[in-house]
Amino acid sequence: MLDNDMGQGGNTEYRFGPYTLEPAQRRISGDGPSRIELTAKAFDLLVLLVSRSGQLVTKDEILDTIWQDVSIAESNITTTISMIRRALREDSEHQYIETVPKKGYRFTTPVTSEVTGARPTEEPSQPATVPVAPPERVFWQRSFKLGLVTLALLLVGVGLWFWQSSRVPAYETLLRNAIQIEAAGDDKLALASLDEALKLNPGSNEALLRAAWLCYEADNDDQATPYLTRMGKSETPSPDIAKAKETRLMGEGLTMLLAGDADGALSKFDVALGFAPNDTDALFHIAEVATANDNFDKADQALQKCFKVDDRNPFCGYQRIETLTYEGHYDLAIKEYARLIQEGSKYPWLDAAVGDAELAMGDTASALRRFNALAVSSHTLASAVHFRASQDGIATVDAYQGKRSDAHVQLKSALETASSGYSKAAYFLLMAKINILYGHKAEGKDDLLNVPSLSHSGELAISLARTFAMADDFVAARTVLHEHSEDAATLGQSFPAAEQFVNGLEALQRHETEESVAQLANSNRMDSSPETAYFMAQAEMEQGDWQGASDSLNDLLSDRGAVIIDGPAALIPLAEYDLSICYRRLGRDADAESHLASVLSMWNKADPDIKARVISSKGDPAAFHH
Repeated sequence: MLDNDMGQGGNTEYRFGPYTLEPAQRRISGDGPSRIELTAKAFDLLVLLVSRSGQLVTKDEILDTIWQDVSIAESNITTTISMIRRALREDSEHQYIETVPKKGYRFTTPVTSEVTGARPTEEPSQPATVPVAPPERVFWQRSFKLGLVTLALLLVGVGLWFWQSSRVPAYETLLRNAIQIEAAGDDKLALASLDEALKLNPGSNEALLRAAWLCYEADNDDQATPYLTRMGKSETPSPDIAKAKETRLMGEGLTMLLAGDADGALSKFDVALGFAPNDTDALFHIAEVATANDNFDKADQALQKCFKVDDRNPFCGYQRIETLTYEGHYDLAIKEYARLIQEGSKYPWLDAAVGDAELAMGDTASALRRFNALAVSSHTLASAVHFRASQDGIATVDAYQGKRSDAHVQLKSALETASSGYSKAAYFLLMAKINILYGHKAEGKDDLLNVPSLSHSGELAISLARTFAMADDFVAARTVLHEHSEDAATLGQSFPAAEQFVNGLEALQRHETEESVAQLANSNRMDSSPETAYFMAQAEMEQGDWQGASDSLNDLLSDRGAVIIDGPAALIPLAEYDLSICYRRLGRDADAESHLASVLSMWNKADPDIKARVISSKGDPAAFHH
C-alpha cells in the first residue's frame, strides 16, 4: 500500500490534464460528472507514476511497491497499465504514460500538487497539575468511561457494516467495467477485472460464468473449468431467483459444451432461457454454439430475440455476421456490419467477422485491410486474443492466394501468443493442412507431430487422424483413432465419419476409386466436411466421373464461407482449379475458362511452385496434385 500521508500530516492532491487525483481519498475525478473507477492495484500504480512525474519508474520498482512480496508475472503490469490508460481515455492526442521498452514507465504529463488539510504547528505543551478527583466523583467517571467504550464499540460495528456494504457497489462497478472492457475488445483485461470483482464477492455466479465464457472463447478450456467448478460450490444468495437459476443452468450447459456435448449444451441453454428470456448474453451464446453445429435456424431465432432486446448488441451483431457468412449470405453480412457501426458505434473486433465475409466474396483487398486494422487495434488494446484473430485472418488470405510460406509465418506468429494447449494444437493442424494441400506433405507431417503433446481433446484427435490420412500416413491416423476410441460416444457421428475418411483416402492411394468414393460418401453423410467433398472429387476425377466430381466441388464451393472461417482456405482455389478441369472434360469450355480465370486471379501472388504446377499440368489433375 502506498503512503498517502504527505507533508505536515496533510493530504496531497495531484492535478494533471482534466484530472484530480486524491490518494488519501482513493479517488480520481475528471471533467465529467461520472466517477472514474480503477481497481486497487491500478489506483496504487497510478499514484506511484504521478507522484514521480517525469521520472522513469522501473518494472522492479513497480513490483516491489505495488505487489510487494507477491510473486506475479510482468504481464500483470502491462495489463494494469492498459487499465489505467483506458480509464484516462488515452488516445493519439492525449497520452499520459510513456512505455520505456524493457525498462518501465514514465508519467509524461505535467503534474501540479497541493497539500490540503495541513495541521498548524502546536505550541510545546506545558506541565500541568492534575487534580485528584474526590471519592464521590469516581463512580460517575467510571460510568462515563464505560459509556465511551460502549459508544466506541458501537461505532466500530457500524463502521464495519458500512465497510461491508461498500464492497457491494465496488463489486458491481468492477463487474460493469469487465462487461464494458469485453465489449471494447480486451478480453484479458476484462478477465482481470472479473478476478478483482471475485475477490470482493467470491460466490458471484454471474462473475464466475462470465469469466468461464471468456476463457472458453480464448480456447482456454483448462482455465474455464475452475470457474465453473466454483459455481457449483457457490452459496451466495441472489435476490433474483429466476436469474440465479438461469445462470446456474448456463454454467451446466457450458460444462457440457467443454465435454464435447454441444447438443446437450444447447438443450440446457434453452431451459435456462426460460427463466430469463431477455438475457442477450445467453442468446448470443446459443447462436454461437448453434452456428458452430450448423443449426442455422436455431441461431437465427436466438439472434432475432437478441435484437428485439438490443438492436445494437455487439456480441449478437458479431455472431449475426458470422452466421450469415456460414449461410452464404455475404452481402447481407456486410450490410449487417455497416448497420452496427453507423453513428460511431464501432467495435474493432467486428473487423474479423466482416473480413471473412469479404474474402468469401473474393474481395481479398478489403479483407486484408480489415485484418490489418484489427492487428493495429489489438496492439492498442494489448489483446492477445484479437491479435491472434488478426493473424488468423491474414493467414487465411495468404492460403486463399496460394502464399503457403507467408501463411505459415502468420500462423507461427499467432501460435506464439496462444495460451492454451488446445489453441496451439489447432494452429499446428491448420499449418499442416495448408502444407499438405499445396503439395508439401513432409512439412505437414512435421507440424502434426507437435499436436498430441499439446492437447488430448477428442475433437482435435479426430482432426489429427484425418490430417494424417491427408498426408498418406494411415498407420498414424488409425493409431490416433484407436487411442481415442473411448471418446467415440461423446464425439457422435464425427468419430465413425473419420474412420470412413481414413479408409477412403487409403483406397484412393491404392487407386481403388470405387471403394474410395463409397467410403468418402459415407463419411460425408455422417459428418459433412469441405475436406471430404474435396477428396471425394479427387476419387471421382480419377474414376473419370467428371459430373460427379463437379457436383462434389460445387458442394464444397457453396460452403466457402464456412471454409473461410474454419479453414483451410486453400481448398477454395484448389476446388476452382479442379472444377475447371471437370468442365473441360464435360465439354463446357466457357465454364472451364471462367473457373480457371478465377483461380489464376486468386493465385496472382502465389508461391512460384504453385504457379509452375498450374502451367505444367495442362489440365491433368494427377500431374497437378502429385
